[in-house]
Amino acid sequence: MKLTDQRSPFVVIMKALGDLFILNAMWLLCSLPLVTLGATTSALYSTLFTRYRQGDIPAFATFCKALKSNFKEGTLFGLCTLPFCLVASVDVYFGFLQKDVTIKNLYIILGCLIGFVALILITMGFPLVANFQNKTTKQMKNALLLACVAPTKLLLIWLIWALPWSLLLLDFQTFFGRLGFLYMMWGVSAPAMASVSILQKIYLKCGVVQGQERLDQPTQELWEEEQQK
Repeated sequence: MKLTDQRSPFVVIMKALGDLFILNAMWLLCSLPLVTLGATTSALYSTLFTRYRQGDIPAFATFCKALKSNFKEGTLFGLCTLPFCLVASVDVYFGFLQKDVTIKNLYIILGCLIGFVALILITMGFPLVANFQNKTTKQMKNALLLACVAPTKLLLIWLIWALPWSLLLLDFQTFFGRLGFLYMMWGVSAPAMASVSILQKIYLKCGVVQGQERLDQPTQELWEEEQQK
């Protein structure tokens, strides 16, 4: 099989890397206003799910279309998730300022719990916004339910995101100085693409399809099955 063959592994990999580079650049550029972060994240997931299900797609055009269709819902979901992140950060910050050990631990534990909820909403919520039409409160509820249904897959997704970005926390100057171009090219889109394959399996397990408005019933049934085990 020739390298120029559209079905050759080399061409498939190069196309995938090219699409992920375009999506990463679009996500970074469109997220600069910060208030659009929710919309761009939803658009990123929407485009990646489309690519996962349909194969080769025009990445730029698909992202722009997804951003337009997900802008309102994605922005609203992002704004509703923001308070959880802020409260968690403030609680942990004030916790470390306290001299009383009991009060200190209380603040830190409470902040970590709220932060845990925020991480679930970010990890499971934005893909739901990208795939399913529903009210924001329902999307948040479904994100929490999905985390209960598939906790091991949730942890796997967190691990996928943590592995590349934890390196920066260990030594930002060294890793970003040497590998910063990789983060700029694929730092968000690559982990998101890996997460999509896991999320798709969760959706299939719940018996839901793209565009379905309600996820509550199949998810609730699976949650009850998990509780009975």
